[in-house]
Amino acid sequence: MQWLPLSEEESKTLTNQVVCYQQDQTNTTLYRTIHSKTQQILYALPYYLRLLEEEDCSEFLLFCYNTIDYYLTTYRIGRLSYIGYLTQVVRKRTKYFITQKRAMIAREKLIYAS
Repeated sequence: MQWLPLSEEESKTLTNQVVCYQQDQTNTTLYRTIHSKTQQILYALPYYLRLLEEEDCSEFLLFCYNTIDYYLTTYRIGRLSYIGYLTQVVRKRTKYFITQKRAMIAREKLIYAS
């Protein structure tokens, strides 16, 4: 969990990499780099923001894993850096994750009780 917080320079570099990837989506090396960094951020950010406990972060990453490509392509440069954009995404997705996890726990309790 030591990956966050990012320095301003690292954040700018990541934002520039994402914008470069959006312009040239055939660059597989750049794709792997920013995909890996996005995975690390999605893993560490919920704990850093105190939205989830550390043991839930890996499950949250798996919850968001299939949408990483969507985040890479829908980011638009503007007022937010890429890390700011991911922060907004994480804040919204953790609500759904927590709700889904609670529902799953309730189902398991019902199954166990019956």
